[in-house]
Amino acid sequence: MKRIETIIASCVINMAVATTAAGQDITDSKRLSGEIYTEVNHGHRYYGNERTIWDFPHIVGAATAEFGRGWSIEVELEYERIHEDGEWCNDLKDNFSSNKLYVNKRWSDALNIKFGIVDIPIGITNAGGPALTIYDPESESRIMPMTWHEAGAALHGQYKNVSWSVALLAYSDFTLSNTTMLGSAVTADLRPADGLRIGIGGFAGKPHHGMIHAFADCFDRQNGTTFYCALSADYENNGITADGSLIYRSADGGRSFGAEIGYDIGSLMTAERISAIPFVRHDRTAHTAEPDMAKWTFGINISPISNLTIKAEYGLRHLSGCETEKCIDAGIGYSIPF
Repeated sequence: MKRIETIIASCVINMAVATTAAGQDITDSKRLSGEIYTEVNHGHRYYGNERTIWDFPHIVGAATAEFGRGWSIEVELEYERIHEDGEWCNDLKDNFSSNKLYVNKRWSDALNIKFGIVDIPIGITNAGGPALTIYDPESESRIMPMTWHEAGAALHGQYKNVSWSVALLAYSDFTLSNTTMLGSAVTADLRPADGLRIGIGGFAGKPHHGMIHAFADCFDRQNGTTFYCALSADYENNGITADGSLIYRSADGGRSFGAEIGYDIGSLMTAERISAIPFVRHDRTAHTAEPDMAKWTFGINISPISNLTIKAEYGLRHLSGCETEKCIDAGIGYSIPF
């Protein structure tokens, strides 16, 4: 996957140069916007001899550059360094990821095409939803890739209160003769009311390359096609944050459920806005390679000032046939928009 990311990065840069040159007569329309987010987390590790984990530094940089005439480039880069089993992981190849790196051409709100390293927005977390936990919800991270991205192209758009995307995904090892199709992903979101999104997404492909390949160890590698299907919904309005997802994986009949709800008690204050969201979450997974799991999480997210977030949570996690584990996690993050 790192090879194809290098190739695509070069192509995207060349495309940016060419697009800039072609649009020199409309340079006033160029815009650059984005965000840099960094966080430090300390939490409980469920496997291994050492049961704690540090996450530092964890930096995510995202930016969109618009070049006019409907052309833009979107990039999201992530670096995450983890301390586990008594040592830091200092391998740049393992710590760094290009979550998004694509060129987008817009004809209208309803019709766009993007190509490069494209995101696979299936589920709550991969779609950038409002998950409140410090780490990715286990109902999703145990069954499919997180920050799921692959090389490919996608048609996407929004018409009235419906948004959609259809992606064709591929894997390449420098040469066209070694290029193979990974599969396809389809998503559709309905927004019937303010703050409410209801989505459905699916993936069909072979788990032999790309990010899905990492999850091939979780089920038998097979010659056939692996299917994912996900139903998800989230609501953010009137101080309430709620979301949930149901996911099914055909390879092993794996399935999961996750849901959470929180309320911003800071919205009750009439003074300068301070956000404080206590929440509760429940996750369940079944029929995956690991034992069936059920987990309750109770936490709070506090933003005492703009762009600063402090998180703390307590979890009760039970694996089938094992004792219930108790854990405490904490984290602090800061974002810099531009």
